Amino acid sequence: MSELNEILYGLKNFFEHLFQAMQNVFFWIVALLTYLIGYPAQKAILILALTLFVCDIISKFNTLRVQNKGLYNAFINGEISSRSFWDGFITKVIGYFIILVMANLASITPQINYIGEGISYILYVSLAFYEVISNLENLRDAGFLAAIPILNKLKKEQNKFMDSDVTEVIETTAEYKENNENINSVG
Repeated sequence: MSELNEILYGLKNFFEHLFQAMQNVFFWIVALLTYLIGYPAQKAILILALTLFVCDIISKFNTLRVQNKGLYNAFINGEISSRSFWDGFITKVIGYFIILVMANLASITPQINYIGEGISYILYVSLAFYEVISNLENLRDAGFLAAIPILNKLKKEQNKFMDSDVTEVIETTAEYKENNENINSVG
């Protein structure tokens, strides 16, 4: 009987140590991921991106609810449980992560200071435009007709932004930084 107790005690210790090690690994993975996306330096834009992302999920579920006359029917019809729905969701999460990492790294890399700020700006604004438009499309698809004029206006603005010369944004950012540096050096 004591041999069985020793084995059980040994297993208990093993799993406690394993759990502790996994907690440490999980902590460092989360810490690395949050650093890569820019937390806490880019806190405001990250809160905006996360809020828009959550709203997009809610508005998508609402659209599926309206189109299928209930979430239960949407699940039964395979709209929520479909592989394409979850593949799209995972792709969006990975895409968000990559864009946020690129924007953060561009803004903190000193060798590309002004250009990096421009790149960062373009990525953040594009992401925000995309998410706001996605939310409005979901609302439109759910029958919220008031979203249509706003959606049309934002799509026009998005096209203007995307068609504008990228160097214009970078030059504007560089001029702004240069003016601020001149003001700071004078004062």
